[in-house]
Amino acid sequence: MIPASTVLTAQFSAALVTMGVGIAYVISIKSLRVTRIIRWLAAAITVFFAITVICGRIYVSRAASVSDAEIAANPSKAITDLSQALRVDPISSSTYFKRGIAYRKSDDPQHAYSDLQKAVSLSPGNIEARTEFAKAALDVGNLNEALTALKRITEGDPTNFDALNEKGIVEILMGNNIASIKDFEAALVVADSDASRFIAHINIAKPLMYERHFDDTITHLQAALKIRPNDPVGIGEMAAAYGKKGLHERALELANRSLAIDPSLDISRLARVAALFYLGKRNVAIKELSDLIRERPNDAALRIERAQMYTEERQEELAHADLSQVRLLMSAVPDIKTLKKGLLER
Repeated sequence: MIPASTVLTAQFSAALVTMGVGIAYVISIKSLRVTRIIRWLAAAITVFFAITVICGRIYVSRAASVSDAEIAANPSKAITDLSQALRVDPISSSTYFKRGIAYRKSDDPQHAYSDLQKAVSLSPGNIEARTEFAKAALDVGNLNEALTALKRITEGDPTNFDALNEKGIVEILMGNNIASIKDFEAALVVADSDASRFIAHINIAKPLMYERHFDDTITHLQAALKIRPNDPVGIGEMAAAYGKKGLHERALELANRSLAIDPSLDISRLARVAALFYLGKRNVAIKELSDLIRERPNDAALRIERAQMYTEERQEELAHADLSQVRLLMSAVPDIKTLKKGLLER
């Protein structure tokens, strides 16, 4: 692809020459012969300038025509192409939008947030841009901003499945479990495919479990697993729900089944740890939990879990050490990625 600097140079040169011809025309207007020559030259230069502008538009259109599949396959190249396009047309909302998506795919939340904010400011009526901006705001930890953006979308379009689900996730992170349940229930009502229904069932199970509605949690997870019987997340969530109900043998069975599909899934590893602990295999449970803490040393919830186990085992010094570390971790700025872990990602 031709560099954007080449396109900009051609446009600038054409504009400069056109201006020069115009000045020459004014100076030589008393000379009829020179005037005629200048007129023809001015016409030619004007046509040339128009061609450079049209070529610039075509260039921007081609550079910004990166498809969603291309962004997903190679976000770095997409960012390069879209950045070139923005040098030629720095007020293209769609280009900022696509580059913001590419930055999110590249795990660069701050640049994604900036680009998507710009896209929304240039095209306030673009609902898709607003939804993606809300996701980017969530990525950088601006929960209130994300919630405000999503409320505006859902108030204007109460059938927007994506926005309803994102709003539910934000509500969970803000501790508003009842509000999140309502959002996911609304998403479930408007879900128009098995894939979207699966997402809504899985998502609604999380706040229901937090509110200790374990039977409702299991009902939704069963509905999700009817759609995807071997989904490790759904099975792992089911294991956690049975564990909360005190059915530890069933919880262990489900946790092992989930881990056979995805050995790295945290929800299933934690469900297995809890089941082992309450089934009397406490040393094994603490060892497996300690392995998980070594992998995620900044996760305060894991240390709280282990401190509770140490307390039940009357190992007060070890419990105190974990709680001291928890206090240090809780004083730090929470990591949104850690907070979102366990929620189904799209």
